[in-house]
Amino acid sequence: MLYFKIMDTDKLELLLTKGNYVFVIGNGINQYAELGSWADLLKNLTNEDDSLRQMISEDSKSEISFFEIYDLLKLQKKSTEIRNSLLDKIEQSYTKKDDRILKIRNALKDLKFPILTTNYDRNLDFDLNKHYLDTSSNFTRIYPWNVCYSDIEKGKFDTLNDFAVWHINGVVDYKESIRLGLKDYAGLFAREKKFYVGNSNEKSVQPNFSTRNTWLDIFFKKPLCIIGLGLEKDEIFLRHLLLKRYQYRKNGCLTKIAKDSPADIFICANKDEKAIPFLELLGFEIVRTKEEKDYSGMYENTVEVLKNLKTKRK
Repeated sequence: MLYFKIMDTDKLELLLTKGNYVFVIGNGINQYAELGSWADLLKNLTNEDDSLRQMISEDSKSEISFFEIYDLLKLQKKSTEIRNSLLDKIEQSYTKKDDRILKIRNALKDLKFPILTTNYDRNLDFDLNKHYLDTSSNFTRIYPWNVCYSDIEKGKFDTLNDFAVWHINGVVDYKESIRLGLKDYAGLFAREKKFYVGNSNEKSVQPNFSTRNTWLDIFFKKPLCIIGLGLEKDEIFLRHLLLKRYQYRKNGCLTKIAKDSPADIFICANKDEKAIPFLELLGFEIVRTKEEKDYSGMYENTVEVLKNLKTKRK
């Protein structure tokens, strides 16, 4: 079935033919599948008359981020109760088999385009096997960065060239890994620093060998295609990594990312443009939908492009 073209699919297909991309997928895919959003989860923890509830909206003009709202909720109520309640809701309400999500996942799997997701649930990989990959950085349940989900046989998995799903901000299998508040995100910055050598102000700074077999290796060494992720005020860690990645590419520190490598891509619905100036400065190509907030069309058109690519590769 061919869907009505609501975005420049020819442009997207042309861009994707130029490289072996990794797709960075945010919570938009759960909203597309009508499974709810991060905002919905937080609203369930507030009262009807709670002033915080007015700030928990995808369209809110509040400058308070979702993880700051979470921290404020912890101050109002018992900290452990809030965290446990939120984690239970994530596991119960979100980790489900959904044909719309699987359609996207399988189209990427067929092309061996790995997925990096900011989502905690296992909607994208509920039927895949867990892999613990060898790395010089010790595995911890708080930072399971060398854990991915794939159906490839253990021992034959190639981090950079095979399909797998990786979780950036934690996963329900390791509840300790899930990032909810500011303190949690501060921990990500501290952990990430261990993967670099050199002075941050020098050209020599680069990921050291400990990034091998972690999602950081894929993030830095493969062209990115971001979809369903606003990259607004809540995604400070990813924005930081994008800046660092841009620095490496500009300085030529990463031999596997040439200056003439395929362009990174940002797929978004029309009017979702807050992050676009930032991404354009980093060299991203932007693919928008024609209609405002047409998320269903955005995903359906992307799947059609991926299927066309698979057909042409045969």
